[in-house]
Amino acid sequence: MIDRLTACLCLAVAASMFAACGAESSTARAVAPAASSATAPGWTYEVRATPDASELEIAATFSTTATSELSVDPRAESHVHDVEVLAGAEWSAVSPREGSWLIDDCSGGAGCRVRYRFELGSLAAERRSADWAVRIHRTIVTSPSSWLLRPLGIEPGVPYRFRVSGEPEFVSGVGLGRAAGQFETDSSLVSMSPYSAFGEFRRFRIAADGGVVDVAIAAGELPLADRKIVEWLDRSARGLSAYLGRFPVKRVLALVVPSRRGKIHGKQKGGGGSTILMTIGPSAAQADLDNDWRGPHEMVHLAVPSMPYRYRWITEGLATYVEPMARTSRQLRAGGSMEGARGDVAERSAPGRGPGARPNRDLGPHLLGRCVVLARRRRGDP
Repeated sequence: MIDRLTACLCLAVAASMFAACGAESSTARAVAPAASSATAPGWTYEVRATPDASELEIAATFSTTATSELSVDPRAESHVHDVEVLAGAEWSAVSPREGSWLIDDCSGGAGCRVRYRFELGSLAAERRSADWAVRIHRTIVTSPSSWLLRPLGIEPGVPYRFRVSGEPEFVSGVGLGRAAGQFETDSSLVSMSPYSAFGEFRRFRIAADGGVVDVAIAAGELPLADRKIVEWLDRSARGLSAYLGRFPVKRVLALVVPSRRGKIHGKQKGGGGSTILMTIGPSAAQADLDNDWRGPHEMVHLAVPSMPYRYRWITEGLATYVEPMARTSRQLRAGGSMEGARGDVAERSAPGRGPGARPNRDLGPHLLGRCVVLARRRRGDP
């Protein structure tokens, strides 16, 4: 029974790795046209935040759209207010219709200009999830797709770009644009936009082999010095580079936020860029950083294409399987042992408990990863 289960798991992993390769190629083809904003101006947003980031004032310009229906992420629509479209020389109010806004001026090739308000603070209080918005101490962690009003439907090859101004600092894992302070990527990826944050940050940059890790440590009490946190992230990046031969992305944002409880937890999200969100609680100590598997686990996700939730088991399974080997590859070069790098497989397979984690839904993907690791170890593979 166990051997048959092992065979099935290995076949599933192999098949999904081929599917992942196909998904990566498709994403690469979709993003490529965004590099030339001259031929495809796309969607442009100017975002201004209030001092506490509780409210955003957003002006959007759509040079071309395939539809007149605009909206934001599901469950964020009620926080959009005062939508107006520029008709000639005057602004005209647009009323919502079942969670979307129908603006005829935006369809076709003429384009349109729209402005609106978004109540980010109320969304954070309601959803309490980084996939929408969550306030952690003085920082609001959010996904731009929650507040970027946009044409519905996928339009690959059309770039979207945004710039945020105002008193709170803003950091994002979305790809960097050509203009200073601007973020830009393909509009077909906006629904998977990486975690971003408003607040105060201490910033550092880690040079990885073939890429960079931009570290943003949010204001608040942390039990560990910034230098120790940066060294921990640097070890994670170097271990993955040693295993893969190079760092898998050109840039990733490592967003570190103080947590009210626990030790270390992490999440990763990427579409047109990538962010690793790590929360550090008051119980964390240097030994937790030295023996941590969560940072390397989240970085392994950078090498795997983003997948819909129904296929998330393969991304978690691969990350759970690769993470100890990525750490091992660096430790072996430093004279360490493979068993020491593996740590406790059962603990590594526990579901996430960070901001917005859903234990019941997260359990399956992590348990599959644990099964893959145990199956490989049963066969004696590294």
